Amino acid sequence: MSDFQSDASKFGRVYEGHVADWLESHGMTVTARRHRHESGVEFDLFVKSWRGDEFGIECKGSPSTATQPAMVRSDNRLKVFGYLYRLNAWRERTGQDVRYLLITSDMPAVGTEQREALDAAELLGDLQIIEVPAPTTE
Repeated sequence: MSDFQSDASKFGRVYEGHVADWLESHGMTVTARRHRHESGVEFDLFVKSWRGDEFGIECKGSPSTATQPAMVRSDNRLKVFGYLYRLNAWRERTGQDVRYLLITSDMPAVGTEQREALDAAELLGDLQIIEVPAPTTE
């Protein structure tokens, strides 16, 4: 019998690699993996654009067989909101900013309370959300 957390961690590493490849195919350069930012937030990927902009990336993906995929899971949403809180506190304290991207394979349904909270964070400019489908694993 497989362990849920072990399987989720394995797929998370696969998805992180998939996202890194996707970002590089769009002109971004991955400068670090599991990057601990000055704010204390650990990003899955830290990237630089062709213009020199830097982004901290949180990758949240799930296989198509998941019953509660990616950002539908409450623990994933809580982690994102915790990071937002920490990044905002760091910005207020230092006056410095970091662009925070959430790249996910699955978002909660439009109109749900879970989706509205994520959409609000994006509208406030604290977060950018990009959906990148999970790779097929067979």
